[in-house]
Amino acid sequence: MLQVHTIVAGYGVIEALHGVDLSVAEHEAVTLVGPNGAGKSTLFGVISGLLRPWSGQVVFDGHDVTRWSAQRRALAGLTLVPEGRRVFAGLTVEENLRLGAYRRARGKDVTARVAEVFDLFPRLAERRRQGAGLLSGGEQQMLAIGRALMGRPRLLLLDEPSLGLAPLAVREVAGALTQLVRAGVTVALVEQNAAVAFGVAARGYLLDRGEIVADGPVEELRDDPRVHEVYLGESRG
Repeated sequence: MLQVHTIVAGYGVIEALHGVDLSVAEHEAVTLVGPNGAGKSTLFGVISGLLRPWSGQVVFDGHDVTRWSAQRRALAGLTLVPEGRRVFAGLTVEENLRLGAYRRARGKDVTARVAEVFDLFPRLAERRRQGAGLLSGGEQQMLAIGRALMGRPRLLLLDEPSLGLAPLAVREVAGALTQLVRAGVTVALVEQNAAVAFGVAARGYLLDRGEIVADGPVEELRDDPRVHEVYLGESRG
């Protein structure tokens, strides 16, 4: 579904990624973990089209999309849920969701998709006519994910979905993501919360200082000393 080849990227004269390779298979859930400043969000910016790489290649669903705009990638099904949620605060929950289907569905299909999101996040159904700016942080994250799902993404990119959420909201969001993965949605997520990252994904990459330093099944990464030292900030002797 996604292949990232030797991506080099940065900001100004600062190089943040130094030849990164990453892949995501169809119906797979992959996590990208690492300390703050490792380049995780930069890589997702490159994949989603928000940041042009200095060199390297992004291939999505068999197409070289390296020079495609973010809009074109989104229409092709490469959908990013950015860090910080970024809902439309002045619109209602349902209006936010319907905007997620813009140019992707019409009429009864949109209504059916809204119902699917409400099944996944019942709390949003209770607040469907409430302004998005009045929701809690966890509810806004649910709304941001639901809005992305309205476009029927081929690959769902999630940048720090549990960041800043209360423990109960973290469990609810993680549970919904697990449910999506079981339903066959292809997911790639950046996540600081180890329990969420390794609970949702089957495979992962450890990014440190702009380079992939470890990768493999999450069962192996949990016991990898590099993950504990670089990502979790602890030593295992």
